[in-house]
Amino acid sequence: MRIKSISHFLLTSVIAAIIVVVSTVAYWTYQETAHEVEEIYDAELAQATRMLQTLLRNQFAFTLSDLQHEPSSKLAVPSFSSNKEINAFGHKYESKLAFFVWDEAGNIVLSNHAEPESLGFNPALGYGHERMGNYSWRTFSLHDAQLTVWIKVAQRSDIRDELVTEIIASNILPFLLVMPVLALLGWFAIQQGLLPLKKISAQIKHRQPSQLHPLDTRQVPMEITPLIEATNSFMERISNMITREREFMADAAHELRTPLASIRIHAQNLGAYLTEDTGQLLTVESFEKKSHRALANIVSGVDRMSHVVEQLMTLARLEHPQTLAQEPIRLASLVQQMAAQLAPLALNKEQDLALDISDNSLILGHRPSLETLIRNLIDNAIRYTPRGGHILLELFLDAQRLVLRITDDGPGIRDEEKPRVWDRFYRLEHQEIEGSGLGLAIVRAIAEQHGASCQLRDNPHATSGLIVELRFPLAPLL
Repeated sequence: MRIKSISHFLLTSVIAAIIVVVSTVAYWTYQETAHEVEEIYDAELAQATRMLQTLLRNQFAFTLSDLQHEPSSKLAVPSFSSNKEINAFGHKYESKLAFFVWDEAGNIVLSNHAEPESLGFNPALGYGHERMGNYSWRTFSLHDAQLTVWIKVAQRSDIRDELVTEIIASNILPFLLVMPVLALLGWFAIQQGLLPLKKISAQIKHRQPSQLHPLDTRQVPMEITPLIEATNSFMERISNMITREREFMADAAHELRTPLASIRIHAQNLGAYLTEDTGQLLTVESFEKKSHRALANIVSGVDRMSHVVEQLMTLARLEHPQTLAQEPIRLASLVQQMAAQLAPLALNKEQDLALDISDNSLILGHRPSLETLIRNLIDNAIRYTPRGGHILLELFLDAQRLVLRITDDGPGIRDEEKPRVWDRFYRLEHQEIEGSGLGLAIVRAIAEQHGASCQLRDNPHATSGLIVELRFPLAPLL
């Protein structure tokens, strides 16, 4: 369900809850009240019938024989012309109460209603529901064997309904009257409860793009604290990303400045050779040597710049990753493939590039990224291992992790520099071999995307050298 307004949703929910509760209470109260009123009035009917029986036995027995010889005897009920329920003559509800006395033959002996309106004679004991006139009546009958009469007392059902209605109205009416007040108080409480959220929204709205410092989490409700903390975390990530972008641009400009300056110098030298503005005559052989040397230097500068640009683009993609499609991959085949591609570089330096693959397990990964990772590791090993050196590529299973280990006998890395070589553009001190300083940064970024750990340590089997070890989680079993 889409909520357009929290305050409107809460207010509507509160009012709906009140209506549901009041309706439920009203229904339950009606049922219980109707049941209790029925019991009370039924008891009164039975009591009134027995009182009439007692009166007939004790007070009017001497006249009953006389009454039995009359067609009927009717006790007049006073009429009420006004709307008042009570006056000096009685209560207007007396017309809603009736009693009848019949002899054994069903002839009315005594009643307070006219004979045409009387209830029908029914020699049945107990309670019942009957019609008299236009109304439904609740009745109670008993038989007096001593007097040989049937006695029935009746009460109109609308008396009971009226009492139940009044009781329900008296209980529910206060709720109905107070509902607008509750709605107003609920609206005020909701607005006050959402006030801190509105203040935070106003703070964010009026911030400049450069203002990424955390929002103050003090004096805010605990329900909003997770939202503010999440916002602060998001702004911190944005701030870190902007900082990395700035550092990236600065480092990239610095790294590209050197090859560009070199290309410019060599291009100027080549132009000078071609225009011969020095006033000196060059031999054909000298001209060709200098021109070829200048062209070679230009090509070398372009290659170096192209390599830096390629590394920068790769690192930029890794630092802003999209959802990469991963698939089960046999890392052993990728290691063999990359080693075969880079083997000519090792042969040119007369290096021994050996493989020791003892496991063929699967990992989940992005193939192009893993190819870049392995290529950078092998290329670094070949680049920094001296001529005639040894490089060993190992792949084995250890503690449910697939371990890729590259061992060389190059100059190695000092302990204090090992943590820093993973940073972008970091170059070892007194390093004479050209490089961009991005290779290991790319390796770490790809390894983190694949849940792998990276570790550097010295080669224990040589006087110098380095071991790079990566541990990959295995692909889950299908």
